[in-house]
Amino acid sequence: RQAAPRSPSGAVVVFAFAMPRAAMLRCRLALAASVCVGLVHAHRALIRSSSCDGDFGSSATALAVPDPSISWAFQHYMDCTHRAVWMNFTSPADNFTFYIGVGTPPMPRFADLRADAIIIGPGLPPLSDADKALLPVEVSNDAVWSTAGIGAVLIRGPANQSTCAHMGRVMKNESTVKNGRCDFYEPYGQTNSWRILDADDNIIPQNGGAYYVA
Repeated sequence: RQAAPRSPSGAVVVFAFAMPRAAMLRCRLALAASVCVGLVHAHRALIRSSSCDGDFGSSATALAVPDPSISWAFQHYMDCTHRAVWMNFTSPADNFTFYIGVGTPPMPRFADLRADAIIIGPGLPPLSDADKALLPVEVSNDAVWSTAGIGAVLIRGPANQSTCAHMGRVMKNESTVKNGRCDFYEPYGQTNSWRILDADDNIIPQNGGAYYVA
């Protein structure tokens, strides 16, 4: 379990992970993900042990978040089996505020790692052709896109990771520049991570809608 930064009331916080854009990166990544809501300081275990390889590699096998109104966490060891880890949840309200961020261990082999994330579901705007072109083929060919009425929001990690300028309002006060990288210290587990993607205030439009994060 992990401690979490204080999140805005009514917000869901997700630390989700996508494969790197840089082709030269090694494929194996040790990643941790958490989901929480409200004023949260720790997360429940969403799965009993770490996942890896082909786990949660498509919308059909997405990790289900059973209740996004409470806090959850899970760990995933990512190799080259899939290009993304998928989660899904049912929105508990109209215009539900959703946060997504990505972190990696602060290790030299991850220095060039940059990650993107995508939120998919009903009521979101259509994805532009330019954004579609940025998706890995495995993601763009996923069966979820055949669902009527869905749209998506693509969130890209900045190339410049030497400051914390890309942090949103939740993580800005929890992160500092350390050794030339934006670093988050998690006091519960006494671990550090590089925060490579951070996006506040994503609006999930429809109460009861099924949404995916990859």
